[in-house]
Amino acid sequence: MKDPNPYLATQVVTAPPETLIVMLHDALIRHAQHAAEQLREGNLEAAHDALARSQAITSELIASLNFDADADLCQKLLQLYHYIYDNLVEANLYHRPELIDDALAVIRLQRDTWAEAIRGLAEDASGTEATDRPSNSEPVTGPHSSSKSDCDLNSAYSSGNVWNV
Repeated sequence: MKDPNPYLATQVVTAPPETLIVMLHDALIRHAQHAAEQLREGNLEAAHDALARSQAITSELIASLNFDADADLCQKLLQLYHYIYDNLVEANLYHRPELIDDALAVIRLQRDTWAEAIRGLAEDASGTEATDRPSNSEPVTGPHSSSKSDCDLNSAYSSGNVWNV
C-alpha cells in the first residue's frame, strides 16, 4: 500500500463537509474511470481493486446522508447511489465497462451539482455572482425522479444539511 499523502490528509481533515462530498465524488470518478480502463485492457485484478474502492466510496456517500434534514431528498439521493453501486458491482461481476460508464454519467452530474451549490453558497456569503455559472441552469434529476420538479438538487444541496459528513 502506498504511503498516505500528508497534504491530502490535511486537506481532508480541514475541509468543510460540503467540500468533502465533492472530494468523495472526485475520488469516485477517478477510481471508476481507472476501473473501466482496466476492464477494457483486460486487467481484471486492477479493475477489481478500483471497483472495490469505488464501491467503498459510494457506500460512504450513502452513509453520509442525513435523513433527518430532508428525508425526501435523501431518499432520491439514496436511489441514485444504489444505482451507481449496483452498476459498479455488476461491472465487477460481469466485466462490463459500459456499466461503469453509465454510473460515471450519474456521478459526474452529482459532483457538478454539488460543486455548483458550493459556488452558490460562496456567492451568497460574499454577495457576488459567479460569471462562469450557466444562465440556463436547470434543476437536476436522476434516473429515479419522475419529473424535474420532483428533485431540484441545485437548491436542495444549497442547504448543505443533507450530509452528515
